[in-house]
Amino acid sequence: MRETKRTVSRKRITKYCVPLSPPLSPEVPDRPRRRNKKGVFLTDYYNSIRNHYTSVWGLEGVLKRPVEGPVWELPPDYSILEFPPNRALRPGTPLWMYATVGMSNPVDDRRLELHLLAPTQSDRHVMTLTFVAHYHRTGEPIWYNHTVNLGVPWAEGSMCDHALISKPYPLGSEMEVGLVCRKDVRFLWLLPITRAEREFARCRGVEALEQQFDKVGLEYWNPQRQSTV
Repeated sequence: MRETKRTVSRKRITKYCVPLSPPLSPEVPDRPRRRNKKGVFLTDYYNSIRNHYTSVWGLEGVLKRPVEGPVWELPPDYSILEFPPNRALRPGTPLWMYATVGMSNPVDDRRLELHLLAPTQSDRHVMTLTFVAHYHRTGEPIWYNHTVNLGVPWAEGSMCDHALISKPYPLGSEMEVGLVCRKDVRFLWLLPITRAEREFARCRGVEALEQQFDKVGLEYWNPQRQSTV
């Protein structure tokens, strides 16, 4: 496990996602079908990613595009899908899902997309995912069990200003692995954690941290939760 070393100011992170363009239609019909170096149409690839999320979540999402900040350093048409709560899928606390579309590229050795589960609707979550996606594309690639220093809390007043790249336990194996344009893509969970939990994972391992989460009954959706260690 490793942690990214980048810590940025709130002002710089905010530039990644504000303002947002209006929602686009689900199939983005006005976008040309660009082909990458290996002959895969990127529009088809992105639409397949969106279809994977929709099939698992069970509801249609709204597409949001960051238009400020270094978005040119992200893959073409990178965006975030915002999904409303699905009470049929998760009858407990209603959760919104925010998910990257285009964090990966068909030519990547390891293709990764991330999603975040939150109790409230907020463009702050678009900002958080875009920051992590930008680091993944331009800094050091992230993968299973890596940690990220977000630099700011993931929600107002939260102690969680780090995140763990985790298996998507709340949504199961159906979310984790998808076949997108004949490419294997991993859809992992960006789980907000505290600095103390990050240090615990570094010293004892991610499995020990997950056991601690299970022991206390982690309320991962609660921004005001206390550290479990």
